[in-house]
Amino acid sequence: MFWIETYRPRTLDGIVHHTRIRDLLAQFAVKQNFPHLLFAGPHGTGKSAAMEAMLCMMFGVSSISEALDVTIIQTADLIEGRKAYFEGDERFIHIFKKEASFLTNLKHIINWYAGMKPIDAAFRVIVFEDAHTLPHDIQHALRRIMEQYSQTCRFIFCTINSSILIPPILSRCFPLYFEPIPEECIVSELLRILQLEKEEFDGEEFSSIPDEDLFFLAKSVHGDLRKAIMHAEVMVTTAGTVNSSDLDRDEISLLCQSMFQAVMEHDRALAQERLLTLMAEHGLSAREVLRELMHVIRSTYHHPDIVRRIAETDFLLIDAANEYVQMNALLTDLAYCSFEAF
Repeated sequence: MFWIETYRPRTLDGIVHHTRIRDLLAQFAVKQNFPHLLFAGPHGTGKSAAMEAMLCMMFGVSSISEALDVTIIQTADLIEGRKAYFEGDERFIHIFKKEASFLTNLKHIINWYAGMKPIDAAFRVIVFEDAHTLPHDIQHALRRIMEQYSQTCRFIFCTINSSILIPPILSRCFPLYFEPIPEECIVSELLRILQLEKEEFDGEEFSSIPDEDLFFLAKSVHGDLRKAIMHAEVMVTTAGTVNSSDLDRDEISLLCQSMFQAVMEHDRALAQERLLTLMAEHGLSAREVLRELMHVIRSTYHHPDIVRRIAETDFLLIDAANEYVQMNALLTDLAYCSFEAF
């Protein structure tokens, strides 16, 4: 089994760094009650693990699959598969209507689950993973269901980009933001895992990771603990070292590099196309795009005027009603500027 599954937190005590959220979720579980919830934050920060740990504690089960009153919907798979998603899932096949449209089926199924009497709890729970992939027409349908069945069902939305959710849903949910895991916490968790793995070898040869590589790895993953654990497992398995270029050459980094290159070539249309891909298809928030963009700039063209404009956009995002508009304005600004080499 992969390390990310072996060392996935099963209880709230295992959640790294987010002490305040962990304590709040524990209170929800003990009191057997909570409002609609929004779990938001970057990848690998513990959103799904914390949600599952709270529900397992609340319903008294060891695995979320054993909680009969919990329905988890993988929203990205739902939107991609549409009607085929319902047809291929035994949870929905008995209430799926083949002749009806996808949206009609979705509203019917959510209504059915939300209105069904709980089996062994005060209310049922419906979880939408990757909620940022929900189209607005589905979100508007959900807002009425959330109002109608608030006594018998609670909704939980897990997302990496809460700004894509419509205001009526955001206003009905209690927000819990999972910030990126600090580097020192990542290093500490990796050391703990490495020690446990070393004990499993029981005297056999074990390829550990030098401290300097651990610190470099923690810095390279930008707060994504899951990514750090995966890279650490690969390094131990292959007895290799951290290569910064290998860590950076993922699809998102390549898209950011392409976006910045388009800006430098004054190709505003291509830059905006890359931005749309990052925010709409990959679900990155504006600040996540800015962070990736800064990483590209540091390694290719670190000009002070570019950094200043990015800082100004970061400040504007505090009260921005639409993150995409602010990011488009930044790209347009950069594309029409002429920067001398610094």
